[in-house]
Amino acid sequence: MSDLSAQIIDLADTLRRLDAMTPQQAGDLYAQAQVVKANFRAWCQLIDGGFIDYMLDHHTDIPIKTADGEKRLYVGTEKRTKCPSPKATLERLLNLTGGDLGTVAECLSSGAWKPGACRELLGDQWGECFTVEEVPDIKTGTAKRVVKTTQEE
Repeated sequence: MSDLSAQIIDLADTLRRLDAMTPQQAGDLYAQAQVVKANFRAWCQLIDGGFIDYMLDHHTDIPIKTADGEKRLYVGTEKRTKCPSPKATLERLLNLTGGDLGTVAECLSSGAWKPGACRELLGDQWGECFTVEEVPDIKTGTAKRVVKTTQEE
């Protein structure tokens, strides 16, 4: 950790002199920052893996204090929500809104549809338009474990 800390501090100090650098020097600094970023991501994965193992081994969650109040860490599975048939979803939303394109457009996101916004309109039909899938762990093929935080109460 101390090596990573030193790298981050060194990059921060060097970044203050970015305007005085040649393009080559700036490019070298950027490449160095990418290495530190990758190291930091690897370090964070080690932390999460350690906490997952700890919580599973001790059959417990972990209370934490955040700026939002008291929460707890627990082991869950990473999930993604998908819309396998955007056409069918659009048709249903148009039917349910009486063709109100403004209301339908409010359900759109960069992935085409906002699952939460569509859930309100589709109600019980939501499951016919969206699927929620657990993200597999590439190494084990089982559901990927992640550290999660409870919602604010």
